[in-house]
Amino acid sequence: MKKKLTISFLLMSLFMLTHSAFAQFGIGVGVASSGSIITNSTTLDSEVNLAPASAYFIYKLNQLRLEGEFGLFSINSTDSEDDSYEVTLAGYTIGIGAFYTKKNVNTDFYAGARLGKIFQSETYKDDYYDDEDKRNDTFIAPTIGFEYIFDSNFAMGGEIQLNYLLIGNYNSEDTSENTITRTRSIFFIRYYF
Repeated sequence: MKKKLTISFLLMSLFMLTHSAFAQFGIGVGVASSGSIITNSTTLDSEVNLAPASAYFIYKLNQLRLEGEFGLFSINSTDSEDDSYEVTLAGYTIGIGAFYTKKNVNTDFYAGARLGKIFQSETYKDDYYDDEDKRNDTFIAPTIGFEYIFDSNFAMGGEIQLNYLLIGNYNSEDTSENTITRTRSIFFIRYYF
């Protein structure tokens, strides 16, 4: 049995090594707009955040494109009259995207979806009260995009998403589920190794 497992492992490793010669790896930075809200079953529209800038880790093989995503965000606001309170909203986004890619000379077009989680906390402070709440949201986003490839390493592009967000609840709220559907556009700079 050990011999069969070892042979299977070696064959799988050999297959991956021979096919990785055609794979391309890269990193990228994306800057996003907040987009427009299409449907909203909650009053939380100003509190739902996807990172305005994210780092992307890219794997391309033939017509398959996989992208990991990591982004950070932080918003801080105070009472403009007398600074009597401060609200801080901070968190991070992690996700993955899977896409079908169509190549055309120096341009790649792709379509697929992104799926991920948003982890955020809200802190409220004033002269008499101090509170922190945490919440996790989930998103799925059908996506279309393109990138223009300048040379074998550098590319720029953009994409449009239709985000469906399942809003989690802060630990101080009830357990009802809320959803928001909104658009989002991202401008990318990517570097391939």
